[in-house]
Amino acid sequence: MRLAVAVIAVLLPGISAAQSDVWSLQLLERYASWVRDSGFDFPMATRVTEVGSDDRGMTFKVICGPASSAVTGQDIAYRVTVRPNSSGLVEHWQE
Repeated sequence: MRLAVAVIAVLLPGISAAQSDVWSLQLLERYASWVRDSGFDFPMATRVTEVGSDDRGMTFKVICGPASSAVTGQDIAYRVTVRPNSSGLVEHWQE
C-alpha cells in the first residue's frame, strides 16, 4: 500500500492540500488509516483540507481516491476531526 502511495505521488504531484502547505505521504496515510479504522473502505487519501476547529478538535476534509486512478470529481470525502488526544473522529462529509 505504501509503495502505491509513493508511486501515485510521483505520477500525480498535485496530491497536496488546497492551502499553501504540502501534505506528506506519511500524513496522508495517517488520515487514511483513521478513516479505515472507522470502518470505511478508503484506499488512500489524495487531499486534505483544513476546515476549522471547534470544541471537539481541528476538523479536516479528507478526500479519498482509488490508488490505481487519477483524482476525479467522483472522489469520496470524509470529515476527520483530530481530537486533543491525537485520535481521529470520522464522519461522512456533508456540504
